[in-house]
Amino acid sequence: MGILRWQAHLNPVLGAGLILGLGVWLIILYRRQRRQYSAKQALVLVVPKILIVLLLILAYFDPVWSVMQRPDENQKVLALVDISSSMEVEDKAEGSRGKRAYTMLEKLTQKLRSSYIDFDTLEFDSEVRKKEEQLAEGIRETDLGKCLVTIADKPDPAALGLSKPTVGGSKYMSVLLLTDGGDEVVQNVKLPEVPVYIVGVGSEPETWNDIAITRIDAPDVVEEQSDFEVTADIVARCASYAFATGVERVNVRVEAKDGQDWETRDSKLVDLTDSRARVKFIVKSPSEMGTKKYRVRVETIDGELSALNNTRIFSIEVRKNTLSVLLFAQQLGWDFRQIYKELSDDTSVALTALFRVSSDRFIVRGSRQKGDENLEAGFPSTKGLLDLYKCVIVGSFPA
Repeated sequence: MGILRWQAHLNPVLGAGLILGLGVWLIILYRRQRRQYSAKQALVLVVPKILIVLLLILAYFDPVWSVMQRPDENQKVLALVDISSSMEVEDKAEGSRGKRAYTMLEKLTQKLRSSYIDFDTLEFDSEVRKKEEQLAEGIRETDLGKCLVTIADKPDPAALGLSKPTVGGSKYMSVLLLTDGGDEVVQNVKLPEVPVYIVGVGSEPETWNDIAITRIDAPDVVEEQSDFEVTADIVARCASYAFATGVERVNVRVEAKDGQDWETRDSKLVDLTDSRARVKFIVKSPSEMGTKKYRVRVETIDGELSALNNTRIFSIEVRKNTLSVLLFAQQLGWDFRQIYKELSDDTSVALTALFRVSSDRFIVRGSRQKGDENLEAGFPSTKGLLDLYKCVIVGSFPA
């Protein structure tokens, strides 16, 4: 089925005036030629000008011929609707974010139904699940990266349990995510082979009364009975004066999980009248080895939109006799990647990788230590910074 669409580049009133003016000009031109020549001769002189005017009008309307074909019956669009706890927040008069997401999906389904495009719908939080599955109690977090990997590994409806296998198999045309965002930044995630479209569900932050922890900086690995630093960036959004007066002294805590309980390791009062603040904690690691859970928690203020973003949980691995290694490279190559892979798999090594991406820009990856803030400037130029590492490996580069 073909559809002809016109794309005028001027205001409709100006376009109508342009066409009317050209028509009047052709009539006046024909009458002027008619005074000097016969009707046949005048017509021969005016016809080329008429054709030029028609071409100008055609160019003005910029016609586009679109051909619409019915897609393969075995192909569909997979819609993934976020059902994490944050989607239950009612930040608009129209209802919660989850309700608005399903309303948008329903409108889109009705609009595309005439184009023979069908939808399969799944829900996700930290897992991809069917709509009829029972939800877990408590706070449901969002894991966008894990969701995308699941879809990439199962690219057809049968693998997801949505339909029976078809002859020759079937795949989705595209994936549509309706979400208010994940809890963590998604990096280097495996994506499906089909296009992925994301519909953001939310509202303008200027309308919120809300406090949120936007970022947590903490080491991945620490030694037993050692002090390590935890940094939290906190943002306050104040839509009302009453709420703004309550953020002058906000209690922020860093807590460690002990069994089923959380124990406070350090706490500070933070002033958020400037809308944002950074708070640093010094925490002593336990003597037990293994992965330990910590969290930074901001007290909830009366009138706050949601308390879900007042807490951020992170994990730290406690090791014994960790060997601090600095791996430095002027340029990336197979040798750097091989060494990085081998040392990263060694649980007794706290590996810090420093490599150059341009003439004056370096990137740091891996374990960070207290006092290494100037490491992004390049190879350590002071003894104090170099003494943070028990071993330094310099990658190959041209002499």
